[in-house]
Amino acid sequence: MPTVEIKKRQVFVGKQKVPLLSGEMHYWRLNPTQWESCLDEMRQMGINTVATYIPWFYHEYKRGCYDFTGRTEKSRNLKGFLELLKKKKFWVIIRPGPYIYSECPNDGVPDYAYKYHRLHPKFIDFASRYLKKVCAVIKPFMATQRGGHIILLQADNEIDPWPDRFGHQYGFAEKSGLFQKFIRDHYGNDIAALNQAWGSNYSSFKETGPYIVHQIKGDKGLRRHLDYFEFKHFYCYEVAKWVIDAYKECGIKVPIFLNLYPFMHVHD
Repeated sequence: MPTVEIKKRQVFVGKQKVPLLSGEMHYWRLNPTQWESCLDEMRQMGINTVATYIPWFYHEYKRGCYDFTGRTEKSRNLKGFLELLKKKKFWVIIRPGPYIYSECPNDGVPDYAYKYHRLHPKFIDFASRYLKKVCAVIKPFMATQRGGHIILLQADNEIDPWPDRFGHQYGFAEKSGLFQKFIRDHYGNDIAALNQAWGSNYSSFKETGPYIVHQIKGDKGLRRHLDYFEFKHFYCYEVAKWVIDAYKECGIKVPIFLNLYPFMHVHD
């Protein structure tokens, strides 16, 4: 079977080097009767690779019910779009989420899953089911399959803890949570070490919380503030790890890339 590799910042399918002259086309935002003409226009622009998101919320049109063939709505025909791209001899960068952002409702996530942050066991369960469904559709088109044309896969998009939305689930409000567990592990379950670093007087890690804006008296070098930043990096890393592992478990063998958004700038 062919291999897809990145060497010296170049993508190779087997021994063939693929220049990434890529453009974005969201099949689900267009009338399928326009797909072919839009692709012809992209070809005239010199584009050889088409990138597209796959919106989870749109393909799971009812909880537990998925459509990737246009059975319920023609613009849901992901399989047909990929077949057309193959016929038109485009390479493909596929971006199935779970989050896609892309100015979508709930950033592409169904209502029932959007209630939980990305590392919440319920979200991981819901998203894992979706990934299995969508991977079953896209796997036959992977360039690691003979004749396939999907060369890269983006796992999730702009991974961000979103403390303004999910802070109460992390332990930023009344109940302790993921943040307190991170801080406890970070300080080796030594509350005295934490109190020394933060200039605090906690008796339990359950009492701790992030100090996002102001320095407090006794805080050594904004340590509490920096620990909050480290928590955000930790969170993004853990999300990236589980989603990449989930795609690999689904049999995805093309290179996987992603980006993080733990602050106000994006990390590739």
